[in-house]
Amino acid sequence: MISLARQQGVALLMVLLIITMMVILASRMSLQMGLDIQQVSEVKAQSDNWQRLLSGEQLALAVLQDVMKQHQTLNLSQEWARSITLPISGGQIHGRIVDSSRCFNLNSLRQPDDANHQSMVQTLLYRLLLVEQVSASEARAIAAATRDWVDADKTPLSYGGEDSSYQKAGFRPANQMMVSVSQWREVKGVSAAIYRRVSPLLCALPSERLRIDINTLEKSQVALLQMLFYGNLNQAQALRVLARRPSKGYSSVSTIMSYPELAHLKTDTGIIKVMALTSRYFMVKMTARSQDGSESQLSSLVVRQGTDKFQVTRRILGDWH
Repeated sequence: MISLARQQGVALLMVLLIITMMVILASRMSLQMGLDIQQVSEVKAQSDNWQRLLSGEQLALAVLQDVMKQHQTLNLSQEWARSITLPISGGQIHGRIVDSSRCFNLNSLRQPDDANHQSMVQTLLYRLLLVEQVSASEARAIAAATRDWVDADKTPLSYGGEDSSYQKAGFRPANQMMVSVSQWREVKGVSAAIYRRVSPLLCALPSERLRIDINTLEKSQVALLQMLFYGNLNQAQALRVLARRPSKGYSSVSTIMSYPELAHLKTDTGIIKVMALTSRYFMVKMTARSQDGSESQLSSLVVRQGTDKFQVTRRILGDWH
């Protein structure tokens, strides 16, 4: 009887062990299934958001095409300059278009010297740094080093720096165009503090030209105007010039040159050519949100080709400066 009771006890323990193992296995399977369902849901939400972002991008291109068919110049009262939020199936999209010509294009430093063996764009970057309270010695070195970074040769400029200047850092200058302003942080002399202060005024466009759209400059970018007229236009004067800008923008560069703050200046022809009233480059920034709370961002660099043709040349998920 004792042996039979023991056998029954062992059998009962085995049954309980098997049931426990089955419960554990079922729990793991249930958990894994829940994770798989969640993963599939997240992938679907991301896919849906991606389609929303592309739809918003196409809408932005249509807006730009419509504006440029009707206007030869840009201004901040036009439809392209207004941010929009649109409800769509399963969520919403928020977007805005930014004129990418209201900044100093770092890649313009690839331009060769003029007939006097001087670089106007290097001088302008130097002046911009001075306006932003960078010391003269630092500004001179950073302007030269930035030009050395983007130019094609390996010969360092005076105060600049090529391969030997970056040996301790463990990398070399790219000697080609920058793709993002973030690359400027690697240039010799660009500290974290200088980068934070100056980078909002910079851009890295796929062009060696420097054109600054004075029709779309905002107050936060007034330093660019001071850069163009360095030594003749302080911040207060530059802000007054922007405040007097017509709501529909300047119709010609000569208009801004007729203002009292600038009328007495004999401006270099090169500086006049830098000032623009329209743009070839735009950044389309879209944010898509789904009903479950997931969010995705897309930044697209758009290039105008001809009068009213636009092409997306770069895309990046997230914000792009």
